[in-house]
Amino acid sequence: MGASELSPIEQKSILVLHHAGLTLSAISNAARRSIGVCHKVFKVRGQPVKQLRRGRPKKVTVRAKRAIVRAMSEEGASTKSVKHALGVHVSVRTVSACARKWTDDHEAKKTADWSKVLFSDEKKWNLDGTDGLRQQWVDTRRPDPVAVRSHSGGCKVKVWGGFSGTQKTRLKFFDCNVNSVEYIATLQDYLQTSFNAANQIFQHDNPPAHSSQATKRWLSDRSITVMKWPAKSPDLNPIENLWGWMTYRVYGRGR
Repeated sequence: MGASELSPIEQKSILVLHHAGLTLSAISNAARRSIGVCHKVFKVRGQPVKQLRRGRPKKVTVRAKRAIVRAMSEEGASTKSVKHALGVHVSVRTVSACARKWTDDHEAKKTADWSKVLFSDEKKWNLDGTDGLRQQWVDTRRPDPVAVRSHSGGCKVKVWGGFSGTQKTRLKFFDCNVNSVEYIATLQDYLQTSFNAANQIFQHDNPPAHSSQATKRWLSDRSITVMKWPAKSPDLNPIENLWGWMTYRVYGRGR
């Protein structure tokens, strides 16, 4: 008979000890069989026993973790001050580990939230040169260069586009200044094909074509949630990074 095989008498003895209220560890010692073998008896007989938990018990309970996270969210809190304020019997390193875990989870949640936002913007390029002044090296041995101004406004390209963490729209090229009618037509043809109103948020800034009552009504009628964007805000839109790369390609090193 193998080491893991039990005689009927041994099996009955193990069941008797179990009904007497002994723990699995105590039954294992009394029967001089491993915990796994004893547990198998209950499993076969339809009387499973809760297995012993392996490893050290956790030092910080779930309740204590919640208290640590609440305390760490206060401005100016430190792991040492939180430990003393809460009176938890753990090291500062353990408090720090709880806070770090909470921070990592929070960052992951924020990333997931931002991935739902579809950022959009418009961009214009002057194909005969950048707006404003441009610095360049000049050979002082030659006559001063003459600045040429285009009185007709020159050749321009204006586009609209958008992207989220998982998708992108097609680029819309404009031949004229964008009013609310042109902008709504752009959203109709270029946004709706790349946007899921049920679980996404739409971002755009606040020029007149975007903030007009007609545009707001069009978005509301289609249940499109719009992110609030402060007026005259700095360029926080991540699509500005894309425009910067495209500007470099259009103008070369001349920007």
